[in-house]
Amino acid sequence: MHMTMDVLRGAVTERWALAVDVRPDQVSATATDPDGQKWTADATNLWSALRGLRVQLDEVGIRLGLNAARPDVQPSRMSLQMGGGRQAYAVTLGRPASREDLIDVLDPAPLDTVGTVSAQDDHRQRWLDSLG
Repeated sequence: MHMTMDVLRGAVTERWALAVDVRPDQVSATATDPDGQKWTADATNLWSALRGLRVQLDEVGIRLGLNAARPDVQPSRMSLQMGGGRQAYAVTLGRPASREDLIDVLDPAPLDTVGTVSAQDDHRQRWLDSLG
């Protein structure tokens, strides 16, 4: 699968290519900037491959404009194992996730709503704590 996405590099918005290669035992996600530089991450599911890609890009101040990069988006074990990590939940503090909260991790997200992997991890812990 090939697509394009908005990316925030520092304060500059760019349009990048994203290639996702799904095989039975591995998913590869490769982001390519307008100059042709590539970043790739491999994992057992799409969510984890995108997360690995984001870890690399976080180090150089780059944020992907995808739902997978929103701090309020979290996968469940079932979505990772049964759905290959293609869907995750847009969670709300104080409220358990439900089927209505499922979204596609590759859908575009406004750049002002995305964050780092660390911010996503922090939000996940706050959400879990809010459930009591």
